[in-house]
Amino acid sequence: MEQNEMNYAPKSFAYGTGYYAENPVVYNSKLKEKTEGKSYQEGVSMHHQIEYASGFNKDIRVNLECIESNEEGVAGHGFAEMGIEETVTEGTVHIGELLTDPDGSRGWKDPLIEIDENYVGSFIIKKNMKVCAEKSKPKAPKDWLSCCVGGYGEMEDDDKIWGEKEIFDCACRDVAWGDSWTDKSKEQHL
Repeated sequence: MEQNEMNYAPKSFAYGTGYYAENPVVYNSKLKEKTEGKSYQEGVSMHHQIEYASGFNKDIRVNLECIESNEEGVAGHGFAEMGIEETVTEGTVHIGELLTDPDGSRGWKDPLIEIDENYVGSFIIKKNMKVCAEKSKPKAPKDWLSCCVGGYGEMEDDDKIWGEKEIFDCACRDVAWGDSWTDKSKEQHL
């Protein structure tokens, strides 16, 4: 939970006794504040930003939680939440949420959910955003030569294009390599 209250008050400072004593430096940039919550395991990002505001009073909470699945097969979950209650005077506000496939490689270019809101002026905002995703235990990646890891009996049915005899007498090599396997001088006979 974060609470902020800011009011714009431009200041000028006369530095030293030379040029800047006669021409003070004026700091008149308005207020800017940003809060972002990201959970890479769920592929979610929540964003809140205030810019160019004369004043604001803000309460914001961000909650990110990840509970892994366990060995007994109980699924885990990921939870991301952002709650905003604010009053903004003469400024701009951007609120965004992006949900992507965490296993995909396209991220923000192909989101599952994209929320993009912009406000300009003076206003009161109350907003709650929540994402909860169930997480199953990740499977071990398939080996490129699956018959050699867990044995023929552990192979997926889709991978069993040859029978046990063809796998273990290297007949699959002859089928796969075809005529390109002409030099059999280094072949090991069973």
